[in-house]
Amino acid sequence: MSPRQRKTNNESSRQPLEKATNRLGVTSTESRTQRGKAILEAWDKSRQPFILYLRKFNLTMYHGPDSRMLLENHFSSTLSLHSIGVLTVVDPAEVPLPGAYGHGAPALAVADDQWQSAVSELISKAEMIVSEVPLLGRGAALELEMCIEAGKIDQTVVIIPPPGGVFEALDDVPPINSFPRVIHLDELPELHAVSHFVFRDLVDRVSAIADLEASNRLAMVDAGRLRERFPVTFAGLREGYEKAAADYETVGQLRRSSRSYFRALVVAAAQQNDAAIAAISEEVARLALALGDRAAAVNYLKGGIKFAGQNVDKPRIQRLKEQLRQLEATE
Repeated sequence: MSPRQRKTNNESSRQPLEKATNRLGVTSTESRTQRGKAILEAWDKSRQPFILYLRKFNLTMYHGPDSRMLLENHFSSTLSLHSIGVLTVVDPAEVPLPGAYGHGAPALAVADDQWQSAVSELISKAEMIVSEVPLLGRGAALELEMCIEAGKIDQTVVIIPPPGGVFEALDDVPPINSFPRVIHLDELPELHAVSHFVFRDLVDRVSAIADLEASNRLAMVDAGRLRERFPVTFAGLREGYEKAAADYETVGQLRRSSRSYFRALVVAAAQQNDAAIAAISEEVARLALALGDRAAAVNYLKGGIKFAGQNVDKPRIQRLKEQLRQLEATE
């Protein structure tokens, strides 16, 4: 997926971005903050949308071929060509790494005593947020809570470490477990990760907003009508998780299959799709039984019965009730 070509009447809103003279990929704090300032100037002038990329200082999650690429650099280099800025936050005291190993995305340098207020303001302005969470420390947890409080939970993608690694499993840890868009780092493709289903509809939405004529976009954002005109659709998100779950089950990775179904369930709940909630609950209950977790199976069967009832799905209600009866009879 490539963001759509910008309209010619949007040229004026791109000018602040084009005034940044340093080339993309430069890892010096000076270069990054210069380009970050241009992104914020474009937002101030015309509400040109940007993506906020949050990460833990001094701990880097590498990606791509041979684990030599930073996802924030991929996002920035890909989307800046289409006038979509990617902005991150940098510790002024952090020593930049050189070359491909260094952070090159535009940035805002923020001192420790200003970090919380600065990040809160950036979250309120961003149209999409990506949060790398290798460890759920106080700072990362607070950033995620700020996303929730700002009403940006459905516009936030949380990237967590893969299971079985050196880092703690975070799938079921609050507040991560309440986000509809959570993905393990190893589930993202090595190339063209920006087109992955967990990002795709959000990037398309940002692209459509960037396509607006600058004065119209400014008026729409300031009037609070942007989400009405450009709702978060979740297009392809639940289906992407369900396909991933089916693929994991095919190769015998039942626990990862169950986790993907759970993410699909969170999306279905956000969509208020009772039929999907009931169907996915049935799948999760089946996998819970296969994994020997009777309590979880009972819980999801009861949930499936509830939502199948709200959808008046009589065959599913009968099937789930019978499964529940058999489980309870063998206790």
